[in-house]
Amino acid sequence: AATPDLDPPEMAFTTGEGIAATPPNQFGEPEALVERIKGRGFTHVYLHLDLDALNPSDFPDTLMRTPGGPGLQDVCAMMQALSRGLDVVGFSIVEYVHGDERALDALRRLIASSGLCP
Repeated sequence: AATPDLDPPEMAFTTGEGIAATPPNQFGEPEALVERIKGRGFTHVYLHLDLDALNPSDFPDTLMRTPGGPGLQDVCAMMQALSRGLDVVGFSIVEYVHGDERALDALRRLIASSGLCP
């Protein structure tokens, strides 16, 4: 999970449930996340992507933009690493507000990175 702007109740929940976060500055090391997940005994993952967590300069077509979020290239690399190293059983994308063709191209890249589509 990338969590650039959790509010206090969300932070309390993730901490209390033992949900590990991967800050945007660690997205450059996607294999480390794969190994961390495997190290906790997991072999299957469900990818959920809130587009408003992406860096707004890479993906501005959301209502609640998050400055400082990971870039599109880093997220694609992370998802590719996850799909290579683990069994991706599902994938969701939320928080999309259509703006222009550039956003649709970015969505196509994200979907292709999920490992679920040929």
